Amino acid sequence: MNKNNKKVSVLTGKEYSLVYNPIIAKFMGFTYDYMDSYLIVYKRNKQYNNEIWRQNELKFNESWDWLMQVVEKIEEMDVVASFQIEQPTIYIWSSSESSTFKNIEVDIFTKSKIQAVYEACIKFIEWYNNENR
Repeated sequence: MNKNNKKVSVLTGKEYSLVYNPIIAKFMGFTYDYMDSYLIVYKRNKQYNNEIWRQNELKFNESWDWLMQVVEKIEEMDVVASFQIEQPTIYIWSSSESSTFKNIEVDIFTKSKIQAVYEACIKFIEWYNNENR
């Protein structure tokens, strides 16, 4: 329990990806439609042949092919100097000390490398979304 006596929920790996994969998908330009009250379908733009995935089929958390596209988009942002994937830490370095974006560091010690890169991407996208409201 936290200091407010509220139970803090901990997401499992599957729940975590169901929460964060849609956030990454939106950042990557996917759109979504509600097919019914429970199922969300994501479509990429025409550049990606309008392929369609259900929410639970998004693979950013488990496929380097999917995740590296996110890394590359982040690397192209003006606020990012570099995105480094190395042991034992993943780094996203700010391009300027005056930027509102601050460096991100994610340790790999208790997770796989892909999980650490995924987490770094999520942290960057959360910052990006807050800055662009």
